[in-house]
Formats: sequence, C-alpha cells, structure tokens
Amino acid sequence: MDWIKLARPKHWIKNLLVFAALVFGGRLTEGAAVLRCLWAALLFCAASSAVYIFNDICDAPADALHEVKKDRPIASGRIKPGAAWAVFGVLTAALLAVALFAVKSPILTILLAAYIAMNVLYSLVLKRIPLVDVCVLAAGFLIRLLCGGAVIDQPVSPWLYLTVMALSFFVGLGKRRNELRRLGDKAEDVRGVLKFYTPEFLDKNMYMCMCAALVFYSLWTVLGRPGGGTHLVWTTPLALIICMKYSLTIERSDWADPVDVLIGDKVMLVLVVLFAVIIAAVLYGGKILGVA
Repeated sequence: MDWIKLARPKHWIKNLLVFAALVFGGRLTEGAAVLRCLWAALLFCAASSAVYIFNDICDAPADALHEVKKDRPIASGRIKPGAAWAVFGVLTAALLAVALFAVKSPILTILLAAYIAMNVLYSLVLKRIPLVDVCVLAAGFLIRLLCGGAVIDQPVSPWLYLTVMALSFFVGLGKRRNELRRLGDKAEDVRGVLKFYTPEFLDKNMYMCMCAALVFYSLWTVLGRPGGGTHLVWTTPLALIICMKYSLTIERSDWADPVDVLIGDKVMLVLVVLFAVIIAAVLYGGKILGVA
C-alpha cells in the first residue's frame, strides 16, 4: 500500500491531456492513433510516478515538517530511501526502453526523458527559484499536450497550446497561493520558494492567467480547429462556469491541487464530465449518426 501511495496513481489523471490532440483533431475513431496515444499516456503515468518518487526522496526532510505531507511513505520512514532510489532507477530505465524499442517512437522517448530530467532539476534546484518553479509545473502539462500530438503526427493548434499554458499557470499559482496562506509562518521551512511570494502577487496573477485562458479558449473554438467549424464556441459559457467553480472551491479550501479539487468536488466533477460529453457530441456526433 505504501508503494502505491508513493506512486500517487490519482495524479495519473493529468495524463489524459496526452489525448487532447487526438480528440480535438477529430481522430478518436482511428484505432492506430488511439493505441499510440494510450501507450504514451501509460508511459507518462510511469514517468510521473518515477518523478514523484525522486521528489519525495529529496523532500523527505521538509515533508516531515508539513502537517499533511509528513505521512508520506518516505518522510514517515515506512519506505527507506535506498529502496526508493532503486525503484526510481529501474522504472525510469524501463519506461524509456519501452518507448524506444516497443512503441518505436524516438520523439516519445525524447519527451519522456526531457520530462523526467526537467523534474529532477526541479527537485534539486528549480523549485527554489521564484516563477521558475511555476514554469516547470506548467511545462509538465505542455509536454503532455505536445507529446500527444507528436506520437500521431497531429499538429497542436497554437490557440490550444496557449489555453493549456495559461490554465497551467493558473492552477500552479493557485496552488502556491493556498500553500502560502495555509502554512503561514512555516511556509519557508516547508517550501523555501514561498518566501519570495506574497498572497497579493499570487492572487492577481493567477486570475490574470485564468482570464487569458478563457480568451485563448474562445479564440481556439472559432479560429483554431482543424477543418474549421465554430460549434465549439457554445461551450465557452460552460468553460467559464468551470473556471469560476474551481476558483470558488480553492478560495474555500486550504489546498489547491487540481487533482484533489477535481476528485473531491462532486459538482466540479459533474461539470467537467458534462463539458467532455458536449465536446464529444460536437466533434463526433455527426460521424456517429452518419451525417458527417
């Protein structure tokens, strides 16, 4: 159970972003493309778990001071660092080998290696540098998005790229804002970079990014879809409502991890599922009914 907890499987939901280019490119009915994206998503699940293991090894002393993170397997002493190092090494080597020799995708291998290397640097150095720490968090989402397009040779719309980028900064800044608010005087001891931030700075910039994301999404629905068509513009009000609900949830809670918000808030989960259903209906309804 501790090894499962260390791998943080609930965070694998972030890897659904790998399928974005497939879905929005209208290629969800192509079996070969779906299979390649599925491989990419599974390998990113393994890569994200490897990264979490490495991060927990590095953060164990600080996590021991955190009221929630102190119960993590390495910080609590239930898993020894030596065993964690071994699993990290084997898992990293295995997933890169599968990407290169089984999936036979050099670009997937390169992006996975870049993702792991970036997060290793984050755990060692980058997480202590203001703004750079949030940039790394955002870059992780963007790598997933670009990887999904690369493995099936599907171009990613610049507007979709900008939407994901802005949303990534929004959730990253929101997470830092709530950490600073919750930890108070212990903030610097638990996460050193928090000493450079103020609640006012984080608050203003996270909502600037949310507004930018909504603008980019609106433009994407009108200008950025392959093959044209503007029907997705009618999903913009629901996207706005989802952002407002997310904002309301994190304003009333102590933490702002996007996965916890999505899983823990039933209303938020229903809104996201409804959004996904409408997107699928707009993009694939005609094909299913045989009218497009």
